[in-house]
Amino acid sequence: MARDDLVWSNPALGTATYFHELDETTVALETVQDVGPIIEQNKRDLNNVDNHRFGDIKRVASIPIVILLQLVQQGILNPKFGIIDEKRMNAWLNDPENRYFRTFPGNV
Repeated sequence: MARDDLVWSNPALGTATYFHELDETTVALETVQDVGPIIEQNKRDLNNVDNHRFGDIKRVASIPIVILLQLVQQGILNPKFGIIDEKRMNAWLNDPENRYFRTFPGNV
């Protein structure tokens, strides 16, 4: 999908939202984010873990906002109430494809 008109951007989050007119009756909004800086910070955090034991209040991941929005669409998260499907959220966090979002080793 080609980018058309920029609707808004959020420099703090590093996001930009674009408006696309798909046809005479259909439009779409596309939000994009450069996740590179988040992934690089996650790698540093993962390599600097002092204690490899899980305990209370451990940050196990740092997830970009565009990915969080996808998790909301999948019914895993709720923007007001947080995790609504803990089993699916844990599976998502443990999936090797999502390892770049992890900041703590091991399975959740």
